Amino acid sequence: MERREKIRLAAILLAKNNYLFKKKLNILLLKVFNNMKIINALASIDLTTMFEAGIVTLPDITERQLWKLDRSGAFWERDVPLMDENRFKENFRLNRNAFRIICEKVRGIEKADTHMRPCIPLHKRVAISLFALGSAAEYRTVASLFGVGRSTVGEIVLDFCQAVCENLSDCINSYPPNQREIRKVVDGFARIGFPQCFEAVDGCHIVVQPPKDDATD
Repeated sequence: MERREKIRLAAILLAKNNYLFKKKLNILLLKVFNNMKIINALASIDLTTMFEAGIVTLPDITERQLWKLDRSGAFWERDVPLMDENRFKENFRLNRNAFRIICEKVRGIEKADTHMRPCIPLHKRVAISLFALGSAAEYRTVASLFGVGRSTVGEIVLDFCQAVCENLSDCINSYPPNQREIRKVVDGFARIGFPQCFEAVDGCHIVVQPPKDDATD
């Protein structure tokens, strides 16, 4: 395309955009003008007299709805109470008695209800944490299962881990590890080719044929 033709098309496009802009601006100004007329009219009305005469009444004040998304996950409320001891332990890696003891030890993660919404109960917080830590499920999957937000799962797991480190350190082998144990671990990693390393996080990807019932995990 020649230079002159390109300039001509650009000028046409600019003129068209300018026309559309002015048209939208006129519509906006017209709306502002009409709103100002309504405001001026309302300002001249004696609302106090109209309230006293019962011509104008205040709307009924209703209770504020909960500020949260209504989620359908009811695994904890519906399915868990029906589990036998073995099934419960498969999901949470603890029996019910040990689960109750853990809840008492980490009671500091319990939250209080607010005027906007009720909190997630302590036992459910512990269940979310144990399920997330004891399975290969993503936070997104755990969130759908328990009917909470994905970010909420992350916050609960962090609070739970912090509470365990603070209140159950006597139940964790070598926590915190002493200098001799740290040196032993670091030297062990160095011997296999990973110098200055203290810990490895699981991240293996191994092709398997999972059972159909547990394919998601």
